[in-house]
Amino acid sequence: MTQNIDPPFRWRTLPEFDLRVEHPLLRQPISLIVDDPTPGYNPAYFHSGFRNGPMHTSRELVDRFADLVETSGIRGKFSVIPYPFGLGRVDRAVRGVSDADRRYFLDVTRERIAPWLDITPEALTHWNALDLATGQLLPFWEHLWSRDQDRKTLFPYLSLGLEILDQVDLPCAGVTSPWDFGGQVEGDYAEAILAAQREVHGRSLTWYFLQADWLSTHVPPRMTIHRPDAGEAVVSIVACDQYDFGMGLWSGQAADPDMLIDTEGRAGRLAEVLRAGGPAVFHTHWQTMFAQGSLAGLPALAEVIRRIEDHFGDRVAWTSCDDLAHYAAAAASLAAETGPDDGGSITLRLASPFPCRRFTVSLGTHNPREVRLDGIPMARVQAADVLREGTYVYQGGRLFLCWSLAGDHRLSVSS
Repeated sequence: MTQNIDPPFRWRTLPEFDLRVEHPLLRQPISLIVDDPTPGYNPAYFHSGFRNGPMHTSRELVDRFADLVETSGIRGKFSVIPYPFGLGRVDRAVRGVSDADRRYFLDVTRERIAPWLDITPEALTHWNALDLATGQLLPFWEHLWSRDQDRKTLFPYLSLGLEILDQVDLPCAGVTSPWDFGGQVEGDYAEAILAAQREVHGRSLTWYFLQADWLSTHVPPRMTIHRPDAGEAVVSIVACDQYDFGMGLWSGQAADPDMLIDTEGRAGRLAEVLRAGGPAVFHTHWQTMFAQGSLAGLPALAEVIRRIEDHFGDRVAWTSCDDLAHYAAAAASLAAETGPDDGGSITLRLASPFPCRRFTVSLGTHNPREVRLDGIPMARVQAADVLREGTYVYQGGRLFLCWSLAGDHRLSVSS
């Protein structure tokens, strides 16, 4: 199938230069979000009032999930609850889970899952809020607690989650909200995330997962904080699906892959969003993979992945949430200005304070004789589906080029 390199979604257009920010490598980013993983425990048991058992998960769950990640090449985000259900810090001890099982989960996560999926804390407990002064649980869940907080009180709470995971060599590029944690004070929440990431990891570009938009045709990341002059950005990663396709498994029913994409690749929320040409982020849960101990969520997820590859494989690229956030920030902050005319050449200065891999733009121009970036010739390829960093392709009256964006660049196009 010929790749469509002119989708109806643009990350950004600079009309004065006839310049468009395209999808990275001209492929639609797709990301999987996995919420609620934690060593040894089944979150569905706790979140359903101690009904949807069993209480504990097996080592086989994390092993088989890692197998699926490695064989499929999926990318996105994988949470680790830092202080699960108030039963202890995962970097020290969790009551009811053996140290051997706790370490096993963390080792597999670090060695086999983290190379593919970004790791995030999911607040602290995904349960009742933790009183940081006393170490005791408060009598209400932490997402309810968050509604009356501000950046000053959220900052130490989020910092502790990042610090705990950092202690087990799981540094986090972003943060995940348990339920709607931070949703009613989102501006303060984003500022607190930025402050916590700066404190713990020295990061000035970060992201979080809180929102879902199941109505819009295009669901790109959203800039919550965008201060390019200060080199600061916080990006909201937005899921396109309303419900977990395997939620029925929590209570002994069946998963519904058709909710995301049917066997023909024509119906379902993911199919709708991908056919519209934009990026797509969808989500599931650890308890979906566990499926009351049956692990039935794993083949159900594998079937969703197979359908995506069968029907959209030549159009999509699995993308981590951190790469997605960097792309959104770089596109939003891209500055362009014309440079001196080098005798028949188009010269542009392109700059962004946010580094970004596989940054891809297009220009309306004549078929070029040569393209140079920072004085170095770029390699020409003959088809869009083989575009890589440091290369360009000319097609349909537009020049498409891709490189690793880092600061200021000088682009020269010789006709």
